[in-house]
Amino acid sequence: MPDKNPIDFLQSRRNLLRFGTTGAVATLMAGQIVQGQIKTTPIETQGPFWEDEQLLRSDIRASGDGTNLRSGLPLYLTVSVSKLVSGVASPLPNAYVDIWHCDGAGNYSDEPAGMGNANTLGQTWLRGYQITNARGIVKFTSIYPGWYTSRTVHIHARVRTYSGTTTTLNMTTQFFFDDTISDTVFSGVAPYNARTGTRDRRNATDSVFNTVSTGSTVANPDGTRLLLRLAKTEILYASASFNIVVA
Repeated sequence: MPDKNPIDFLQSRRNLLRFGTTGAVATLMAGQIVQGQIKTTPIETQGPFWEDEQLLRSDIRASGDGTNLRSGLPLYLTVSVSKLVSGVASPLPNAYVDIWHCDGAGNYSDEPAGMGNANTLGQTWLRGYQITNARGIVKFTSIYPGWYTSRTVHIHARVRTYSGTTTTLNMTTQFFFDDTISDTVFSGVAPYNARTGTRDRRNATDSVFNTVSTGSTVANPDGTRLLLRLAKTEILYASASFNIVVA
């Protein structure tokens, strides 16, 4: 049976596909984010596939030379970075924000074959960084991540700040996706729906999602604070945002 038209497929499920901010509702006031009981964003492992490619760009879908464009559901990701001081989170300008994640087949770029990853050495797709503006914001164009064995669907992020050549902040975290949304994308949109096999990890069974950091509780694992939340759209793309709060 031929694949369903992805536009019809997604439009028939009105819970797809625009994401909003995560956590408590934030109100922007006089350049500051004010919300109940602000907490810093949980720090998560950088994982085995981090490479410091130093690619300054907003569209990360292809390698740095424009080759090896990755296909998939377009994802427009906005990340804001805030500095928490005395309970008030203010936009952090001039922060370097890297993101990296796997493609629709579950592979990372610029990696040798191994750990289930194909040989992608010399390719740099789905990696890049931006520098936050005066409002602490960066924007990326990517694709909805795929899945691979032992991990739920996620995006890695790193925030760094510098004083001259000295690194003054270096934190890593991960963003997660609602499993119901991922199920819909993977079953109805190419190239995800051409994959064989079944993903063996969902949020509820993912080790990183279920990490419990200091200040949290067993009933509130880190992943619940790192979810990209959903709103509705009729357009075939995903738009996500997240506010990273650093100390």
